[in-house]
Amino acid sequence: MYVLPTLLLGLAALTAAKPASNQAICQRKSANTQSGTYNAVQTFCGRGDFDYTSSYASRGVINKGNGVGAHVFLSTHSCQPGLSHTMPKDYCYLFFYAACAKGDKKGFGLSCWAAYPI
Repeated sequence: MYVLPTLLLGLAALTAAKPASNQAICQRKSANTQSGTYNAVQTFCGRGDFDYTSSYASRGVINKGNGVGAHVFLSTHSCQPGLSHTMPKDYCYLFFYAACAKGDKKGFGLSCWAAYPI
């Protein structure tokens, strides 16, 4: 009699226990600290595929946010993503969200993918 409701509750708990994505973590950090990191990543990567050796990649995007602004760019001095000079849009999001999620409480982090306070 109580088997079906218990089973359904257990199943619901399993599906609800998924870990948050790097994108969700970055978005939450930016919202909680009013940093412009998440929006800067959205703008920078949202442009589409770009050449990682271009001035756009090294210049990056600045977003003032509501509190602490963020400068998001690709540091070509630190690393080179691969043999191709093209940075696909999906990879851009993937790497920047990971750097933001693993960065400090405002989402600032440094690797090849940089997000700095301004």
